[in-house]
Amino acid sequence: MDENEFRIALNDYYEKTKSHREGRKPANKSINMYIKNLFKLHREVYGKELSDLEWVSDLDGISKYFDSMGRSVSTRRNYLTAVLICGRAINGISQEDYTNM
Repeated sequence: MDENEFRIALNDYYEKTKSHREGRKPANKSINMYIKNLFKLHREVYGKELSDLEWVSDLDGISKYFDSMGRSVSTRRNYLTAVLICGRAINGISQEDYTNM
């Protein structure tokens, strides 16, 4: 999937779930940032371009990357938010998967 396909999938996800959620759809700027962070994290952790979201269940690999690079708590939060939001939209990943990270 490329960035545009992720953008379409996120917009579709928010349209389908709007009756089940309180609040509103994130701004396009936020969606763009989620996608940018997701692609950047994958490139930095695995050294290749993103093609699918199979890797998001590799919590140990992602956590080790954060530790080895000395990433701040806010950077970790931003990256994990991107993974969670995109993961929920594309693969149905739950927030509980990332609670203890």
